Amino acid sequence: MVLTEGGVHEWDILIESNGILENSPCNVLGAVGDIFSPTTSLCEIDPSWVLFCTPWNLQVRNSTNGVVNNTGGEPFRKGDVVTFHLDSATRRGDISVNGTRYSGVFTELPDQVYPAVTLHPGARYRLRTRA
Repeated sequence: MVLTEGGVHEWDILIESNGILENSPCNVLGAVGDIFSPTTSLCEIDPSWVLFCTPWNLQVRNSTNGVVNNTGGEPFRKGDVVTFHLDSATRRGDISVNGTRYSGVFTELPDQVYPAVTLHPGARYRLRTRA
């Protein structure tokens, strides 16, 4: 996804089933820049902009400035929809979880970003782009 093309770029990730990490539901969804490893968790990639959901917490992690926001929340369930909204003019991004929007959670976005997920065992997601 090239942010230099202007406008707001959006996509949905539909939760079909949770991943499992250490016997608990775990979902790691987000975006990466040009440099990433397909065998490394999004939480360990720099740069990355990540929504990390466990049964205890919903965190937004922004690796470019080290910000971690604990937003509370509940674990995802089948049918939940996470929407990413990236603004090329401000280089910032928002996320929505089932329509509840969290504004300004991603900052310092590069010219190009790519939707990404970490697939823990059992995880099934569907990517849906928005026009």
